[in-house]
Amino acid sequence: MPVRTACVALALCYATALLGAANASPRLSNLAVSAENLAFTAGTPQTSQPIVIDLSTADVVTKLAAQVCVGLFNRDGASSRGAYALIEAVDADWLADIEGIRDPTLHSVADFLELCLHGPNPVARGFLRYNYTAQKELVPNIITVAAVLDAVPLEDGHPAITGANILFDANVVFAGFKPLDATSYTFNQYANITTGISKMNPGYSKSKTHPFNPPLTRDANSGLVDYIVKERLFNFFLWNGCIPGTEEYVLQKRMVSDPSTAWKKPLDVMGYDDSWPIAGDLFEAETDCNKEHNMGQIASNGVPNLSFFSRKAKVGSPMLQNIAPAPGYNKSKTYIGIVVGDGDNIAFIRTSRRRWFMDRAARCAANQGCFPLLWTISPALLHLAPDWLRWYYNNSYASKHDYFVLPPSGDLYAYPAMMPEDMQANFMSNTERDCVLLNTSASVTWEWFDTWSTAIKHVYPKYAKQNTVRGLFAVNVPYMFPVLNFGPKEHYKILGGKVVLFKPREWRGPACTPKSACPTAHELAAEINGYPKGTVSHIYVTSDGGGNLGDIYDMVAALDEHVEVSNHEMLVQAALQRG
Repeated sequence: MPVRTACVALALCYATALLGAANASPRLSNLAVSAENLAFTAGTPQTSQPIVIDLSTADVVTKLAAQVCVGLFNRDGASSRGAYALIEAVDADWLADIEGIRDPTLHSVADFLELCLHGPNPVARGFLRYNYTAQKELVPNIITVAAVLDAVPLEDGHPAITGANILFDANVVFAGFKPLDATSYTFNQYANITTGISKMNPGYSKSKTHPFNPPLTRDANSGLVDYIVKERLFNFFLWNGCIPGTEEYVLQKRMVSDPSTAWKKPLDVMGYDDSWPIAGDLFEAETDCNKEHNMGQIASNGVPNLSFFSRKAKVGSPMLQNIAPAPGYNKSKTYIGIVVGDGDNIAFIRTSRRRWFMDRAARCAANQGCFPLLWTISPALLHLAPDWLRWYYNNSYASKHDYFVLPPSGDLYAYPAMMPEDMQANFMSNTERDCVLLNTSASVTWEWFDTWSTAIKHVYPKYAKQNTVRGLFAVNVPYMFPVLNFGPKEHYKILGGKVVLFKPREWRGPACTPKSACPTAHELAAEINGYPKGTVSHIYVTSDGGGNLGDIYDMVAALDEHVEVSNHEMLVQAALQRG
């Protein structure tokens, strides 16, 4: 479905404001209708088009150099045009949908690098000498140096070297270095001029046969490099950085605890930590990576062009959601919410969830069913890619039944109950701010399996004070473990009198194990149909086990008449009324 134009959205905003006042939640009743959704007119060609390059077939060395230059071109004030890389077909789709550029003029990569280093207004101050083959493990650290020195990483013999200043010689400085050495060096030299951190796997195998010392079997994914460079992030990757008793753990703990850095707390870690792939990726949430418990993740590995989309001002006033009606509770019904997961991962937002959203729009338009769906969406889009966020919101209006909630565990993918009180307070305040800006009152929340008692008794009830976060959809980590804090027939808990925490029930699709998390659509429908009437519950859907939007539609089609698929506001109100 094409993106809605600003004039259509404006009319809808006005109509929704008139019709929805009575249904607004207490949190939203005093908020004016936002114009954030109208900040771009989709499909309108821009007067100053970015420099567009095609990296879809480029080798990794070329991609790394070009992506560094893309980041430099997109730095504030560096270029009014900016730069944009086509790496996959979806990158052209976003360029067309957001900028209205459907047939961009392509610059050759060679000319682009020449412009970056030697143009009339070069954005790079020089180059960084390295050898990719010999220093593959150190690529994350090399990107950090490139970011802070405005240096393009190039190998000997590259034509762009001619006439350029050498700013750093990694072949000399990093000679004989392992990732531990290179990370320690770059931290000591440059951490004070970085703004945050990111993790980028240089290509270690994820096979479980080499958990301690995995071989390098692939190349680093260069997609996020442009954003790392634009924001001068401290980029690194230590395979054993989260394993107590190792030198890498000691170094990482020192880095994230150093008060001299400008890194905010809790730390939002860009990229992805896929080290130690046990029960998923053991340290992906970052909070369990060190005993300080002061980190959370913004999953963004391999996502290109965030340096371009983050040039826009971050969202500063509430987005406009579809009206979420919440009529009175009826004990003869069963209320079920369907939460579409994985929206915390910016890579999913860029690709698969975009496809799901377009599929959903087509099904609604064809009258194939338009029941309420709750889409998790990363609040990091508020600053990383405001126009992507607006694309999703603007495209939700046609169905009138698509809603957005925060992904796990709110502001960051993290385990809030693990955090010390000061970090936890910051995290919860940030989550409440995100809810206001996204105009929602619900969030998915994940916890490590042994911290639920703390979360239920001491963390989540705190949300009742502001009454901004009112619904929490729990997911356990590891997902196959039961949460014993919930009784067998208990579907939710009411905390602080105002906050509803829903018991974990994850559906990963029909093609995985264990069977309890991977029933077929008809098996899951039969389970829901068998709930006692009056039940209020939810299903958290991911695609890890092959799940897709079609499975959701098949499941809903098999539900009995008394089962009502509900929005987040209805679920919370029904649970509170039921008690």
